[in-house]
Amino acid sequence: MLDQGVERLTQLEDDPGKEPEVEARLRLTLGRTYRSIGAYDEAEKQLNKALPLFQRFVGKDDLQTIEVMNQLALVYQAMGDHKKVEELLNEVLVKRERMLGSGHPETLRAQMDLATLYRSQGIYERAEQLSSAALAKLEKTRGEEDPATIRAMTELASVFLAQGKLLQARSR
Repeated sequence: MLDQGVERLTQLEDDPGKEPEVEARLRLTLGRTYRSIGAYDEAEKQLNKALPLFQRFVGKDDLQTIEVMNQLALVYQAMGDHKKVEELLNEVLVKRERMLGSGHPETLRAQMDLATLYRSQGIYERAEQLSSAALAKLEKTRGEEDPATIRAMTELASVFLAQGKLLQARSR
């Protein structure tokens, strides 16, 4: 399947500009696939080529463009480039809040991804703020048993544990 995608991409590259929407979507799919198998350099390459294509044909603030940015952030996170991850996730969060609202599941996922990044960098106060806010919204809208809510509880407990706040961590 991956070989078929690469073959189709080669055909598109032989006739540049013919089907930019198809090329953009194919590069996004390949980027996701390469990321999922740990081929981060190739994922980065495909996603960095997809981003300007999406920006050009759907716009910089379109949800598809924002998803490419989110995928790139995940690749950079796996590669250990925290500065790029932070820049991209902050931009993704701002755009998703504007486009979808602060309580939308995709917005809250970006908020949790950013909280996880901050916790991993030892920026506990910001991680706690983001995960607490996300948890409150998720508990209200999705309930305590929802997987996203459980992820937020776990992240907040991890932030508390990293700070030595054992009582708060146990209450989560």
